Amino acid sequence: MWGEIAITALVVFLILLVEHWFPWRMVWRRDPPRPFAYTIGVLGMIVPLSGLYVYWEVRADQLIQFGYLIAIWIVAISAGVAVFMAYAIDWLLHRIALGPELKELLESRNGGKAGAELLH
Repeated sequence: MWGEIAITALVVFLILLVEHWFPWRMVWRRDPPRPFAYTIGVLGMIVPLSGLYVYWEVRADQLIQFGYLIAIWIVAISAGVAVFMAYAIDWLLHRIALGPELKELLESRNGGKAGAELLH
């Protein structure tokens, strides 16, 4: 059991190193969005651990006891939803806060109401 845990931990370690030094800027042409980075990081941990759990279940012929595996995925998914929701709310609040500043900038550039009309 301890050897299997050590191998799984080593696989997770290597996956996270590859994810860290993967040339994301070549793919995205910029740093990847944080929610994406968080998601692949968590998946880099949860997928190998899930594989270990499935291996233990198959080896023990106890395919009924997947409660802990289901629990870890539900927790990981709910954490992911929270992160994506927080980023979406932050984005929305930023856009709302930016509205008056953008209106003022357009009005000052275009002399009065001409800038405000561009917003409507």
